[in-house]
Amino acid sequence: MPLVVYKSSAGSGKTTTLVNEYLRICLKHPEDFRHILAITFTNKAAHEMKDRIIKTLKIIVDGHWREDDRIVLLFEKVQLPEKEFSLSAKQVLSFILHRFEDFSVSTIDSFIHKVIRTFSNEVNLPPNFEVILEQKDMIPEIIQSLYDKVGSDVILTEILVKFVLTQTEEEKNADPTYMLNRFITSQLSEESFLQVKKLAGLSTDELWILIKKLLEKLELQKATIEKEALATLELLNIHGILPGDLAGGSIGIYNFFNKAARVKSTDAEKLPATATVLKNIAEDKWTSTKANAVAKQEIVSIKSQLLHHFECLVDLLKPYYMLYLLSKKIYTLALVHELRQVMTAYTKETGKVHISEFNKLVHNEVAEQPVPFIYERLGKKYRYFLIDEFQDTSLLQWDNLLPLIDESLAYNRFNMIVGDAKQAIYRFRNGEVELFANLPRLHENDGSSLSAQRENQLIHAYQEIQLDTNWRSLEEIIRFNNRFFDFLKSQSGEYIAKIYANHEQLVPDTNTSGGLVRIDLITAENKTELVALKQEKIREIVKDLLENGYALHDLGILCRTKEAVRAHASFLIDLGYEVLSEESLLVANAPEVQVMSAFFQLLANPTDAIAQTTIAENLRLLHHPETNADQFLRELISLKCESIKCILKFFGVEITESQLSQKPLTEIADFVWRNLIKSVKSNVFVQYYYEFLRQAPQSIESMIRLWEDKKNNYYIASPENTNAIQVMTVHKSKGLAFTAVIADTDLERIKHTKNEFWMDLRLAEPEELEIGLFPLIKALSLIDREDIYSREQNRSLLDFLNVMYVAFTRPRKALFILANNNDETKRGKLATYLVEYLKKENLFDENQLTYHFGQLPGHTIHNDRNLHPNQLTTWSSYPWKDDRWVTKPDETLFFDAIKTSGRDYGIMLHQLLAHIIDHRDIEFQVNFRLSSGTFTTGEAELLTSILKQLVQHPTLQPYFTPGVWCKNETELLLDSGEIIRLDRVVKSDNKLVIIDYKTGVKSPEHSVQMEKYRQALTNLGYGEVKALLVYLKDEIEIEEVV
Repeated sequence: MPLVVYKSSAGSGKTTTLVNEYLRICLKHPEDFRHILAITFTNKAAHEMKDRIIKTLKIIVDGHWREDDRIVLLFEKVQLPEKEFSLSAKQVLSFILHRFEDFSVSTIDSFIHKVIRTFSNEVNLPPNFEVILEQKDMIPEIIQSLYDKVGSDVILTEILVKFVLTQTEEEKNADPTYMLNRFITSQLSEESFLQVKKLAGLSTDELWILIKKLLEKLELQKATIEKEALATLELLNIHGILPGDLAGGSIGIYNFFNKAARVKSTDAEKLPATATVLKNIAEDKWTSTKANAVAKQEIVSIKSQLLHHFECLVDLLKPYYMLYLLSKKIYTLALVHELRQVMTAYTKETGKVHISEFNKLVHNEVAEQPVPFIYERLGKKYRYFLIDEFQDTSLLQWDNLLPLIDESLAYNRFNMIVGDAKQAIYRFRNGEVELFANLPRLHENDGSSLSAQRENQLIHAYQEIQLDTNWRSLEEIIRFNNRFFDFLKSQSGEYIAKIYANHEQLVPDTNTSGGLVRIDLITAENKTELVALKQEKIREIVKDLLENGYALHDLGILCRTKEAVRAHASFLIDLGYEVLSEESLLVANAPEVQVMSAFFQLLANPTDAIAQTTIAENLRLLHHPETNADQFLRELISLKCESIKCILKFFGVEITESQLSQKPLTEIADFVWRNLIKSVKSNVFVQYYYEFLRQAPQSIESMIRLWEDKKNNYYIASPENTNAIQVMTVHKSKGLAFTAVIADTDLERIKHTKNEFWMDLRLAEPEELEIGLFPLIKALSLIDREDIYSREQNRSLLDFLNVMYVAFTRPRKALFILANNNDETKRGKLATYLVEYLKKENLFDENQLTYHFGQLPGHTIHNDRNLHPNQLTTWSSYPWKDDRWVTKPDETLFFDAIKTSGRDYGIMLHQLLAHIIDHRDIEFQVNFRLSSGTFTTGEAELLTSILKQLVQHPTLQPYFTPGVWCKNETELLLDSGEIIRLDRVVKSDNKLVIIDYKTGVKSPEHSVQMEKYRQALTNLGYGEVKALLVYLKDEIEIEEVV
């Protein structure tokens, strides 16, 4: 049986292929399902594959499989009679449902975890060890264990001090904890683990002795070079030879000797002889054309001595360069060595193991074993291995799986690998694309007989299949990507060409014509303007898509950085769109959670002004957003509250501080929910916060510290079937598809993904140092390893191109590309490629910034994203103990008399009016919120009626006509420092008109407020200012404030 390697591309049906191959094995031998291990990249992918397998089996059992082309293809591959095909599916489904624990579709980390759990004793772990998923949960403890040794461990103290000083020079950051945090994060990589094992035989003391020897050797070499160079300069001086007399003048041969004489203060990169100097000496040209006859004669008389000095210096510089580059990272190397020991001690003392350690622990046991005993002793034996996303597999993961696959192939069993080198975007997480690209050869074969045997087995069984049809995207997108990435391949050298071989995809025979690719080259003066212009393009694209029948959930905005995700998500939220992003899923960002967490801060410190302000501002936003924030906060601050009782009294709640602080955290949160937040709506963010409170230490101070540590990475699960624009990084979008995609993936320059590398050493002294850590810089050419630097350049370029490829292949119907144009010197890398591509296609025009390929297809909204009928929409909270908590009657609360329906009505109208410029915007704004689920049909009809009354009112109609100059939600800073917000300002007939909307009961305070607004604009120099109060009721009422 073969090792089948499917080389796929985006949208080519690899998940279908995996499911079909899994079922092909099962349907022929139903009980074999428990002997299959299918490995995916993420837990989500594993769940989806399990779901697909079970659903496919159900369709076969139900007899509807002939309606699905994918299952028809499976039927043809299985080659069973139709009746037996159905019976076999029924049997497999029964086996899976009754032995679900044997249904092995998981990530490799889950599989290795299972191995570790089974053999914890063999890998020196306690049987009840705790798994740590996040590095941030462990790194502070690791840093603290290093700090605890400072002073008592003299050598470690010196290593840490030297490391911090070196990093301070490089990074210009003097915070040692920040440096150590970054260092530990990077050095937990698999590459560091594999290399530092070569130092395992050395203690810290022994390694420190070797480091001191190396640094002493470096200083000795400097002194020797300096002595040789000074002797040369002295020789020139004795003979009266000036710098300009030698070939090349003061920047030629003389300069080489002069720099060498100042080796202690000269960067090593500047020491080598230039190409001109080498050429002159090779051609025996020692004198300058400007030298006089006497000088020329003197130079000729000593040129053999000069040549000898030159050759001596060249020979001395070679080992110096090696020592110099090695010294750049020598303290990092020492700390990496120490870190391994600290990690081992940490696990032994705490019983905690970070998930990244699993593969390292197993690797220690399986390395160089033909059939590792820990696999032999597993409760069940896997016979078939199906591996997905192989392009992102790490070297350690492959080393750990290879013995299993090798044994399976030896028994002539089916194995399968699926991957796409063009989608390898996780090198920063140890992904090694060459593992896939070099198959069936082993990447970095160590030359051992065991490796040779395994490689021969792979070669013998290897069978490659190309999945070359794109079933996801429409034709214009497929053809654009084919042409564009073919152009990139031709521009990027042999390494990229190998990865992008066979990248072109076929268009299916089915009806996939049409589609749109749009390129926007955006020119800006600075980063701030660039972001603003991109966001304006995003706003325009979103509006255009919605007007053409697309729903919010059809759109994905893919960014290269988290910073861009946050910026674009916030921008869209401010526009009133529903957005799904990490930012919107962050528990700490929910106003209700901010109120609760700030309340706990106040219990710990009632005078905390930030916590007081946080509560006040979020309660204002939750209950009465149209109230003036500045005035409200001034009232609270003026009370100068020094107790929780005082603060609560401001919000109309009476309770003693002791009554609260003695209660469990969740009961305190309940109190806040009932008495301050006062909502009956179900809130998933609050539920997650409650779960955090249940698991947190019950001391308020300890809980606050833990929340501060975790809150920036505490997210709710991404909800399914939500009608919202998805904004995410390209890395998060891997494996997803969208109807339309906006890609913001440009960079000004391509940075190296990695900045250091390990290399075996063969030093004369200290010879015991067998491995070194080097910076990945151009100066590697000094030790004839420019190939390492060039390789990293190629690999970092591949990282950049692959992120683009993943982004550009997510859409089904439309792709919008945003690129940083500027001028040619500051043009983004993507924009540079796009411009060159457009030139090649004879499409580029200096005066054109937008390019279209195809047209935007029409789209019909499928209303499948509504709230499920049985979903919990209300949440009741009530005191279950006899608490003597007394709340004042509702009429005395600060957030007064507006009933729930009235308050929601006011908020909805204000949200709409903030986005209405003229009467033509009403229909779009209402329909948009209707399609997103914000409004019901009845609410949409009522709001449309009121808004039309508003814009058609004789008094107001002139202020809502197309072309009118207006500003909505304008903020104005008064001389007093107070900020006021004007609902609408219109310039009409050389006068300003300010309009303020009210949805509540008329009040004299409204007129006072409007007069203040009017006076403020008058004081700014505007002549006539007209102020209108507009009461939005069944009948529009208007009051002019004079």
